[in-house]
Formats: sequence, C-alpha cells, structure tokens
Amino acid sequence: MSTTDIVHPFARDAHARSALPGAWWWGLRLFTLSITLGLITWMAWAPEQALPVFWGLVVPAVPMVLVLAPGLWRQVCPMALMNQLPRTLRVGWRRTLPDGWQRASFGIAMGLFILGVALRGPVLNTHGPLLAGVLLMMGALAFAGGLVFKGRSGWCGTFCPLGPVQRAYGHAPLAVVPNGYCPSCVGCQQHCFDANPRQAIFQDLSADDPRHAQWRQWFFGLLPGLIVGFFTLSPPVAASVWHYEARLLGSALAPLGLYALLSTALPIGRYRLSLLFGLTALALFYLYTGPGMVRQAAALLGLEASPHAQGWATGLGLLGGLSMLVNGLRNEHLHRRTLRAQRKAEAQRKAQWQAIHLHRPTLRNVATGQQSTVEPGQRLAEALREQGTRLPKGCGAGICGGDAVAICEGLEQLPPPGAQELATLRRLGLEGRARLACMCEVTAPIAVDTRREALACAPDGARASGPDALQQQGIEQVVIIGNGIAGVSMAEALRRHCPGVTLHLVSDEAHPFYNRMGLADALGASAQVSDLYLRDAAWADDWRITPWLRAPVRRIDRHTQTVVFKDGRTLPYDRLVLATGAHAARPDAVFDAAGNAFVLRTIADVERIQRHLGQHDARRATVVGGGVLGVEAALALQLRGLQVHLLERAPHLMAAQLDAVGGAHLTDALVARGISVHTQVTALHWVTDAHQQLRGVRMGDGPELATDIVVACLGIRPRSRLAQEAGLRVQARGIEVDGLQRTSDPHILAVGDVALTPGPGGLWATAVAQAERAVQGLLAQETTGDAGPLMLKLKADDLDVVAWGDSRAQDSDEVWQADADSGFFWRVVWRADTLAGWQCVGPAGSAQALAQALHSGCPRQARDALDTL
Repeated sequence: MSTTDIVHPFARDAHARSALPGAWWWGLRLFTLSITLGLITWMAWAPEQALPVFWGLVVPAVPMVLVLAPGLWRQVCPMALMNQLPRTLRVGWRRTLPDGWQRASFGIAMGLFILGVALRGPVLNTHGPLLAGVLLMMGALAFAGGLVFKGRSGWCGTFCPLGPVQRAYGHAPLAVVPNGYCPSCVGCQQHCFDANPRQAIFQDLSADDPRHAQWRQWFFGLLPGLIVGFFTLSPPVAASVWHYEARLLGSALAPLGLYALLSTALPIGRYRLSLLFGLTALALFYLYTGPGMVRQAAALLGLEASPHAQGWATGLGLLGGLSMLVNGLRNEHLHRRTLRAQRKAEAQRKAQWQAIHLHRPTLRNVATGQQSTVEPGQRLAEALREQGTRLPKGCGAGICGGDAVAICEGLEQLPPPGAQELATLRRLGLEGRARLACMCEVTAPIAVDTRREALACAPDGARASGPDALQQQGIEQVVIIGNGIAGVSMAEALRRHCPGVTLHLVSDEAHPFYNRMGLADALGASAQVSDLYLRDAAWADDWRITPWLRAPVRRIDRHTQTVVFKDGRTLPYDRLVLATGAHAARPDAVFDAAGNAFVLRTIADVERIQRHLGQHDARRATVVGGGVLGVEAALALQLRGLQVHLLERAPHLMAAQLDAVGGAHLTDALVARGISVHTQVTALHWVTDAHQQLRGVRMGDGPELATDIVVACLGIRPRSRLAQEAGLRVQARGIEVDGLQRTSDPHILAVGDVALTPGPGGLWATAVAQAERAVQGLLAQETTGDAGPLMLKLKADDLDVVAWGDSRAQDSDEVWQADADSGFFWRVVWRADTLAGWQCVGPAGSAQALAQALHSGCPRQARDALDTL
C-alpha cells in the first residue's frame, strides 16, 4: 500500500452537494455581477460617492467572507463568473496552461495584488474612472483566460490577484461551500483551492517544488507588514510617490524577515507559523477598517454610527482570527493523523519489500518458456500479466472460471482454494489440476501452462457411449436455449453425468459463451471482444455439445416437443431448458428513439457504443444507474477520455451491495477520478434536438446536464417471451419454477435470470447453482445446488470494491468497521461468532488484505489481523 492510498479526512468536502439548487446560485451570481457593474458605473459618474462605499464597505467585507466560507465568495465572485462563462456556454479552446506559467502563476498573482495595494494611495483611492477601468480590465482578463484555458487555470486558480488572499484567509473556513462551477475535475491547477481549501494549504506548504511552497510562505510573511504600512503611511503627493512606495515596500519586507527568522529559530512548523501570521494580518486589517465599515454602513442607511459598534468592529478581525486558529489547528490535527497513517502504510510496505528480497518464489510458464520471480502472495493473474501473458478478462471473484490455468508443478505447495474458487474448479472439472489466476496466491515456486488445451477440461466420460441415467428414462435429446453462464453450466453438468445423451446449445448471438462481467473492460478499450470468450472453438467438440449460433427461436411447440427457429428449421427435444437470460431495462420511448442512447448487456451493445464513439466527437457522457454495471460503465467511458456524469436514484452508489459509508467512499474514489456523481435522482427529463438525439438530461427541477451519449444501466428484465407464448406460467419477474427448476410443463425447465426463484438474481453463482440443482432433479439425486455466500467485485484495475456474503447487520450481529484513519474502508459482520459478510472500498489489494485477515474465520484471530491493516 502506498502513501497515496490513504483516504484524507477532508476528501469528501470537495464532493459535497450544494444545499442550494443550481438556479439559485446562478441568480446570486447574476445579482452580484449586476451590483458590480452598477458600482463600476457609479464610480465613473460619481466617484466621490462611490469610492467610499467600495473601499470602505465592499472591500473590507470580502476577507471575513473568505474566513467564514471562502466557497461562498468563489460561487458569486463576478470575476469567477466571467472566467467560467465560456466553460458554461461550452465555447473556447480549453487549452492546458503551460508548466512554466503554472509555476509562476502564484508569484504573478501576488505581484498584481501588491501592485494594487501600492496604487491605492497614489491614484485608486481617489480616481473613480481609473478604478472602474481597472475592474473592467480584470473582468476582461478573467473572461479571456476562461476562453483560452481549461477549467480555472486561465484566471481564478492562477493569476487572480485575490487568489493569494483567499489562500491566506480561507484555508481554515468555518463552513465549506461545495464548488459549483466544476461538475468534474479537469486537472487545471495544482492543489486546487476550489476542490478543498482545508487540504490545499498543507499541500502548498509541503510541495515537492520548493519555489511552490516558498511563494506562499512569503505572502503570509509580508501580509501583516503590507497592511500596517498601507494604513499608517500618509497618502502621497505627486512629489513623494516613490518615497511612499519605498516605505510601503519596507513595511512589507520587515515582517517577512521576521517570518524567515522564526521559521529557522523556532520548531513551530510551516503551517502554524503561516497560520499565526495570517490571523495577525486579519486582526490588523479590521483594526484599521472596522470602524470605517460601521460608519459607511450607517451613512448608507441614513443613521448615526454608534461608538460602541465602531469599537466592536475593531475586534472583528480577532473573532475571525480565533475562528481561523481553532479550525486551523483542528485541520492540522486531522492532517497529521493522516500522515501517521501514511507512514504506517509505508512502513508496512517497506517490511513487505524486505520480505520479498528474502524470499521471492519463481513462476515458470511452460507455454512461453518465461520465468520470473514474484512477490510472495501476489495473485497469479498479476504475475502472469507482468510476464506479458495475455489472460481472458474474468470476473476477478473466482466465479466465471475464465482465467483457469493448469498447474504443472508446485500445486500442493500453494494455499488451498477458497470455497468459491473450489466450487468453480469442480464445476469445470479442474479440481486438483488447475487454479483460477485471479484467486490463486503465489507463495511457492510453481510451473504453469497457460495454453487452453493444457486444461483438458472435458470430463472423462464425455466421449463414452452407452446408456446413462437420462437415457434410461427415455430422454435422448436435451435442447438448451441460451449460451450464457446458466445454459453452459447446464450443458457441462449434464455431460458430466450423462455421457450418452445428445445436447444442443442454442443462441441467437453470434458469439460463443463470453464473460458479460467484462463488458465494461471492452467498452473502456482495456480488453478486446475476443478476450471475453470463456470457451474456445474446441470446447463444444470436446464436450460433445452441438452449438447453434445466430439461431433465433421463433416459438416452442409443446405438443410436438419441438423448437421452431425463425428460418423455419426445427429441433425436437425430450427435455427443453430455457436459459434465455434477461435483457437490459430501457427507460422510455424517447430514450429508445434516440440514436445516441444505449444500454450495456451484450457484446453487440459494446460494439454499438464503440461505433458511435468512433463516428462522433463525443466528449460528455451520462450513465443512468449507479449499480455495479453503471459504475463500471462510468469508469470505462471516463477511461476513454469522456467527461462522465453518473446518476443514481438511491441515496448512494451500489446500494444493493454497500452501506451508506461504503457508498460514500466509492463516490469519493470516482470523483477523484473525474467522474461527477449525482445521487437521489428521482426524476429524469430528456432534452432532445431536432434529430431526436439526446442533448441533455434534466434531474427533476435541478440543472440540465449537457451530454453527447447516454448509457442506461437500470437492471434487467427476464426474456420470457418464448415461455409466455408457449403457455407456461410466467410472472413479471420470470418463469415460475419449482425447487428443481421445473416449469408448469414437466418437459421444460428454466434456469438463470429468466427463472423466477427466491434470492438475488443476475448473479453467476446463482445461475450455476440453479443449473446444478436442475441436473440433480433430472437425475433424481439429492439436491445440493446452493450458491453459498455470494461475492460481488467491481471490475476496476486500481480500485477494490467487494461485497461478500451478507454484510447487512441484524440486531444481534457484531459489526466491525474501519477507523477513520484506516488506509481503506471495510465493514465486517459476525453472526453468532460466524463470519456473515464483509465489504470494502479501497485501492487495489484492499480486498485481498481484508480476506487474508478474515481467513481464520475466528473473531479473535480476525480482530488481531484487522488491527494490522
């Protein structure tokens, strides 16, 4: 685990949703802009009235807003509005600010601020038209910066003269107002203050580039002297301007020297020293401006300024400084706690690294002749990929069996397979000869053979002849419609027990059995379509199964026990198995009619989306549905370079698998990758153009999200048309079956997503268990087809999101949960001293570490192991 794996306690500040609707914020922004334009006009025409209001009331109010809620100012600042207007209107070039300008930006902003202060006494305090022109020029520069450069890198986050002041006064806010301009991060600036002011200050002061930290320290150091010099020096006359500027500069440099001396002489730390100088500057500022604010406000209201109110106003800066001190020290404590967790994780990694050098097992691939050393405990899949071996993209949870690898040497020295992996190996007939690469940990030297033919996975009786248990019942031919996991599992289970019966596997797709759980990988271009295939061309021949691809079925004739294809061909059956699965749910007719709206269920869906992205300049995508598939689709589209919005109706993502805390951590991880997450979306309204393309999505009464492509991942609906038209008993959720998967017709069975059975649907383990149960029922055997504890794993290369068993606690359960400073989120549920379930969200390797800690199944031993995570 690296230090970057630790979740910072401020991480969720940047991703909080605003309590105000977007329309309200735009109303406030336009109101602030209109006030600013009115004030500029007033300055030009009546400077003797406008300038006292601007310098005596408006300007002094800004620092206190920054202390209390800097995000509020960032939301309504008129310069920010001008800077973000091109982005809002989707115009401009969105270029990346050159590195040199990026590094120099804070120095430029600081210089502009000091220049503005230096010009106040000589001209800006008394020359209204000139000040109006300067403000208009700053607005124009902000707009030009937003027009040319992406995000806020053209002004707000770089060159704005108020930027240094905001970082000085707003790093320990009383309230964090969520960023309203950036739906997703585009990486426009380093240590983004908009994303998280409470964390950015620590990143600034400890940056790897010493100049980055030094500029910011210098500003903290000179700010108190600059304030004192400005308010104590007399306004210059024309003959003494240069003398005035020199004295002002000297006033600023004096405390800067003190800052440098204290930072060297005292072990106070950069942040605490900067905090001390920042609150001193704030207290001094309001010591000078507080009474004037009261007098100016009273004058505008036609009242007499109270001496008591003026006296209290001088202490306004002290109150703000106290807020900065309390919140700043609290933030520092949280930040230091995070650093301790990082150091702990780094120490663990160092210890692991030392163990690696003491003992590194070898991995030899007979198929390629390659040999390498691996880290102890490294997954076989990862070690093989480091060798350059291409493996099929499996589920990563030991369910699909797509990455089974023959073990030639050292099998007995490996840790034994877990319950899920063992069940999959037995289903494939590979127990004792192979391991699943995604599950197997390499702890000893081994030799493997990654060629598919090395598995020799056909059962010994597959080519035998003579009567078997089904033939003795008069069953000669079994037809299975559907070649997904349920249909293939049914075929393999039948062949394993019945070597003589004739098996037909029918599919309307053009592809052999493939891994639907890897569709997002193919969409994200991290896998090819062929990588999804879980059975090769020789499989059907080895298992003596007749495949029917591109063979859509028109109807089932129950009277003649015949399957009728759309091209007129027929296929008789003695037993028929419906494993037709399910199709993706689609929102509505408007969605269906749009050419840029898609679902994600089959390889054909992936190919349609890829074809659309290849033919159109799509830059923005909306994924509707925040379940497992929706999250994977969002990650895949973001990997392709699209700006992605992910919409979910539930209060948090993956609500069927994760609790609210786990869902919040998943949201943090996605937002950190640049994906905008919207939860509790109860109503959607499509915005279409003249060509019936979806150009936007409106969330209830909320803002409209512009989009170029929409992908709906809203669950599944059973493909039960054939059964319904054949007269079988069918409900909305599937075909009615009994405990042995038999339908209302004793000659027809149903397995997989099309079957109406208790428990969770849409899971491979459930489909496999149903297939086993159906075969056992046909053979009059005792049924044992129980899926056992289910594990669901999000497919993401650098993120572990896993839910195993039942992690929803009951009243009598004992629940353990990760500490706030843990390297990742986990939750474990014990039921009567038995492990009931667990879930985790963290960096790659988190689930493996948690599973190892819980391996003993004993609460006491597991508690000790979890304390080391």
